[in-house]
Amino acid sequence: MSDVKSGKTVYVLGAGASKCAGLPLQSEILSQVFRFKSKNIDGSVPFTELPLNSAEQSILQYLDVFDTCREELANFLVYNYASISDSIKYNEYITDKNDLDARVKAFNLVADLNVRLEDLFTLFDKIIAGREHFKTFSLEQIIIMKDALMNCIVFVLAYISATDYESRHLSRFAKEIIKKRLSAKQRDDNVSIISTNWDSVFEREIVQQCNEYNCGERQKVLLDLCFYDYTEDPTLLRIVSTHIKAKKHRNIKFLKLHGSLNWLICSYCGRVFVDYYEDIAIKGLSNDCSCRYCKKMFKDTDTTPQRHNLIVSPTFIKDLDNLHLKNIWQNAFIDLTEADQIIFIGYSFPVADFEMQCLLKRAIKPNTKINVILHESDDPNYYNLTLEKRKVSKKIRSELYNRLALPESRYRSFFGEERVSFTYKGLEGYVDELAAGG
Repeated sequence: MSDVKSGKTVYVLGAGASKCAGLPLQSEILSQVFRFKSKNIDGSVPFTELPLNSAEQSILQYLDVFDTCREELANFLVYNYASISDSIKYNEYITDKNDLDARVKAFNLVADLNVRLEDLFTLFDKIIAGREHFKTFSLEQIIIMKDALMNCIVFVLAYISATDYESRHLSRFAKEIIKKRLSAKQRDDNVSIISTNWDSVFEREIVQQCNEYNCGERQKVLLDLCFYDYTEDPTLLRIVSTHIKAKKHRNIKFLKLHGSLNWLICSYCGRVFVDYYEDIAIKGLSNDCSCRYCKKMFKDTDTTPQRHNLIVSPTFIKDLDNLHLKNIWQNAFIDLTEADQIIFIGYSFPVADFEMQCLLKRAIKPNTKINVILHESDDPNYYNLTLEKRKVSKKIRSELYNRLALPESRYRSFFGEERVSFTYKGLEGYVDELAAGG
């Protein structure tokens, strides 16, 4: 698949775009939450005694909070989703706090319940919106449970990003994005990125590549989040996103529709703090995550406004009323209306993303080219060939294929049968083609 050499290209990134860097898909997150200890660390060793990794240890200081949240969440899931026999096993395993092997078995049992993340968040949001009591759980307990779920997700994703992150393909992709942006004039916007992901691994790569290019007196190219972003480190001098073009630099729009792990928002002043090198949302798990601006204002009071993550959960009842998110969605709409080509990478077109579907339907021009890059496991031919080898009839193959509800069928239904082209080589294959000049 060749990239558009002129005109505007908008990339839409889904979880599959980060999968090659070691980040989990949405369907894998809950399993990783409950299998975390057995796969990654020895819980009997204090985090200060682990091998030196400052990023890792800065995250592991929240391990106790994570473990408490995880057990609360596990108790809820077992109570509401497990069979009677599994409930009995779980309660036997979890009772002894000092038996680490038994706790691992308990959490593995919860991981195998196969609860969908979007279903769980939607349940919580429906109860909270209706201010309802759910079985033996009060409204207040459900609010705590939703926070516990988000805390677990933030912890695990931040840990993976700091320790198991593989940057090779994203680094090459970042270079190609910068190369394309430099091919246009400063006042133009010939490329932009829309991301539905929470992780910050790709913008981290773009920032690193931009920093390497910006050495010297040349005109800079900078990441543009399309809102007034405050730096988490007050000693770090950088141009805020909304000032980049005014200062005569090239910008690369990176529009994170559902928030980000490297953002924190103050509950009082609404400032959003950003760190391009660490996933600072993890700080929201601490007892003190105050805003440095509001701290001065509230210095003579007993309470200080706290900061929290700005992440939109994968629910059917999304809250997108935040002013910064509204600006991001508006910029995404404008970019999509201007696009000559839209390239979806690793985006499975999930049913829960109906706000995204409305955005695409409203914005995209009839003559805009639509290219979709997915993994080979999403390819209908992969399943058709497998079934054909097993001599399954065409009728049954067709029925099974429809039941699989692969992304291609959703794309064709949404955009039309003939309008979309598909490539099943993943981000890795796409980057290889770009580097080869394809």
